[in-house]
Amino acid sequence: MFSSYFPDFIGIGGHRCGSTWLWEQLRQHPDVHMAPVKEVHYFDRKLNERLVGPLLRSVPLLSKAAYSHYFWGRSTAETIGEITPAYGIMPLEDVKMVARWMPDVKIIFSVRNPVPRTWSHARKDFTTLYGRPLEDASEKEIIAMLELPAVVERSSYVKILKKWQAVFPEDRIKCMAYEQIVTEPEALLHGIQDFIGVAHFTPPNLTRRVNARAQKPIPPAIEAYLRDHFLGQREELESLSGLKLDWE
Repeated sequence: MFSSYFPDFIGIGGHRCGSTWLWEQLRQHPDVHMAPVKEVHYFDRKLNERLVGPLLRSVPLLSKAAYSHYFWGRSTAETIGEITPAYGIMPLEDVKMVARWMPDVKIIFSVRNPVPRTWSHARKDFTTLYGRPLEDASEKEIIAMLELPAVVERSSYVKILKKWQAVFPEDRIKCMAYEQIVTEPEALLHGIQDFIGVAHFTPPNLTRRVNARAQKPIPPAIEAYLRDHFLGQREELESLSGLKLDWE
């Protein structure tokens, strides 16, 4: 008999927008049961290979029974969650599937100033994609990467949020900004705990940076390119999300 447990909340959002910090904080809460690894990638069809083997050997993939296996081991008193930022850029039909399977699920959408976010994304993935360090790339090559759909879509916050708001009621979507992790981490975490319906709990490592990379300045021409392409969405995003975004 398969478990019928499904998440009470799902985290989505831009790449390198604080989702690892959020996963680390929530999985320490005594009344929260998170998926065993961050980024399950179930609904976007890119299943996390660390989970497929031990949990899903004999279960049809993309079935309710298979998905519920990710959350075995929880008690009935726990709130269940998973965080896969890439769900944000799934096609609308996949977002609708999430709603069909979990009509009451809550969504946490994380954003970050798209200029440093996109630069951080490029620094992390350039070597994987092109086989050499970003520092050896020309300005033209960097911009070519920044124009890849997978990079552009993850900074297109208004498009993402409108898509999810077309499927889920606004009161079931909570937006958070990466910058809040720096300026007000406890208030941010407690607000998210209120949203998912658990008591306030502050882990001891609240201010420890996770998944961080050494800072390197953005070349001026690249910064100008990113500002021109992404910062224009700030006011509309503030209106849709209720966030106050101090992005310059």
